[in-house]
Amino acid sequence: MDKQKIYNLKAYKKKCIYIYKILPITTVQIKSAVYINKYY
Repeated sequence: MDKQKIYNLKAYKKKCIYIYKILPITTVQIKSAVYINKYY
């Protein structure tokens, strides 16, 4: 593999980790917002 591909792969991996760290928070926020809208 050339250096550019390796770099892209590393960047992609970091991006995925970043997204996975943020996702649980946002999904919980969305679910609670939906819950609040349904019952209040």
